[in-house]
Amino acid sequence: MTAERVLSFIKSSQTRFAFILSVILLITMMAGYALFIYLQSAAVTKHSKLYSLISLESFTMNRINSLIYSTSHEERISGYYSIIDTGLYNRNALIERYHSEKNVSVRKTILFVIYFMEKDNAPEIFKSLNFEDEELKQYSDCLVNDHNSGIYDLSIRF
Repeated sequence: MTAERVLSFIKSSQTRFAFILSVILLITMMAGYALFIYLQSAAVTKHSKLYSLISLESFTMNRINSLIYSTSHEERISGYYSIIDTGLYNRNALIERYHSEKNVSVRKTILFVIYFMEKDNAPEIFKSLNFEDEELKQYSDCLVNDHNSGIYDLSIRF
């Protein structure tokens, strides 16, 4: 008689265990699906702080920012070319950086990025920049007027 009781208890506890495990698994799957839907919509709307924490885009922006605000002009140039690679372009920010930049090579890079990202609007943008340096004026003219052959003649030199 006791063996039957033990067997019935084991069977009932296995049933309880299986039921509890199934409920936990179902709740976990539902929570995972809800999180997936939330992150998917956050990826489209980008209105989520959670998305910005786990997205590669925010890491990339932080890395580019650290390059652009570096003290080394080589790193700043690398940061500006990264803007082209990633497509994280902001014309007003680049124009502001152009005016605050002192290094001619970095200024040329900024002009090239602006030209590359906005070929059609580049002449108007370049006209709005008052070039103090004749070399920069020649470089911008080369970019706008003779972009197929002359860019490499005025390549950036350190």
